[in-house]
Amino acid sequence: MAKNDDESHTSSVNIQGVTAGQVNVAGRDMVVGARDVTLQLNWDEGRRNLKAVRDALASAELPAPVRGQALTELQSAEDEAGKASPDPSRVRERIEALTLFLRESGALVSAGAAVIQPLQQLATWFGPAGASIFRLLA
Repeated sequence: MAKNDDESHTSSVNIQGVTAGQVNVAGRDMVVGARDVTLQLNWDEGRRNLKAVRDALASAELPAPVRGQALTELQSAEDEAGKASPDPSRVRERIEALTLFLRESGALVSAGAAVIQPLQQLATWFGPAGASIFRLLA
């Protein structure tokens, strides 16, 4: 709710995709709570981002056991994203697990930007919910 002088105004934010959206604000102050945000993900774009991560993992110079475990984690995210009604939180959790595994195994350092960039694209696609992935990449 925004408050300016003695008038109160309520605004909502609707975000579609990663960068497009609409914000209607009256007054100078705005506070946005989770209930005010509607995020609609474009799953075709999400699946393209998952494929970019798969391609990066396939071409990165990683030890076979690391690559195998990483692809297993990624496959679980791809399986969820391929459903008729995917659960974005499950896909994000799988990508978080993948990113944590890559971080702890040292693969993010050894593979570098080739793997980090597609993970960043995927985190961006998730919108605010992707912040946890960005933290793991830092």
